[in-house]
Amino acid sequence: MNGRGRNGEKHWNLYVEPFVVHKGDRVAVQAFRVGYKKSEIVDFLIEH
Repeated sequence: MNGRGRNGEKHWNLYVEPFVVHKGDRVAVQAFRVGYKKSEIVDFLIEH
């Protein structure tokens, strides 16, 4: 989220529970299931 992973590193995090977002946050998501093709990366801005 917002281009950051843990400790400021840039990498993907696995979220299995809801997480808090705030207005102005940018979130990039990708679906990946073992044995299947990865989805496209969807990047969006939280506006509300």
